[in-house]
Amino acid sequence: MSSRERAIEMIRAGANLHYPDADDDELLRGDQLYAEGLVMLAEAGDLAAVAALADVISSVAQAYAEGDPARAAAAWGGVLPS
Repeated sequence: MSSRERAIEMIRAGANLHYPDADDDELLRGDQLYAEGLVMLAEAGDLAAVAALADVISSVAQAYAEGDPARAAAAWGGVLPS
């Protein structure tokens, strides 16, 4: 697995910890995984991936806030590996 793939996997795992009804520990671990994954990408100079993932994370959060987990799942489709 490449470092890019590992970073993306960490970010997606962070998102999975946040939803649907995360407790405080899950939220903190999710935030940690988001941050570690984004740092890995930024350090590698993959700023396009950082920007794309920021958009995905935002879309996922909005979809869950609006009660639409199917749309949240679809936000990952085609952009990142599962």
